[in-house]
Amino acid sequence: MPLKPDHQEIIKAALGPHLKGCPICHTTQWELAQDLVFLPSLTTDANINLGNGQPCVSAICRTCGSVQLFNVFRLGIADKIGIKQSDA
Repeated sequence: MPLKPDHQEIIKAALGPHLKGCPICHTTQWELAQDLVFLPSLTTDANINLGNGQPCVSAICRTCGSVQLFNVFRLGIADKIGIKQSDA
């Protein structure tokens, strides 16, 4: 799901306290991916379940490319960017 410009501002504000130095290279240069990421869940028999999962925003280190994922529900921004619990 592509992020709208106003959604990016909401996400940047929510991520601010969470984005510290990169755990790989320790720089603090991050950028947001242009799309949300959906992490599907696994069933008890190890099959991918596309009906359940976690919508996340991703921050990418500009120096080394390391990616950090943040769950939109845990950040408290799901409703602000148009995602309902039943959508996930």
